[in-house]
Amino acid sequence: MRILVTGASGLLGLNVALELASKHEVVGVAGRTPLQAEMFTALHADLLEAESIPRLLGDGLQAGIRR
Repeated sequence: MRILVTGASGLLGLNVALELASKHEVVGVAGRTPLQAEMFTALHADLLEAESIPRLLGDGLQAGIRR
């Protein structure tokens, strides 16, 4: 399953993304803080900017977690 996790640079979002990455394909999104991750795909996006949404949702995601 491919899962989008917002807030993946924060404490809660990062831990959720890491836990899910052990069994799923995870796309972690960070808005303000640069994110580097080895266990999941890390993206920088501002969810308040309309042009960011199609880029994030257009990759065949099956689930999303907004922290």
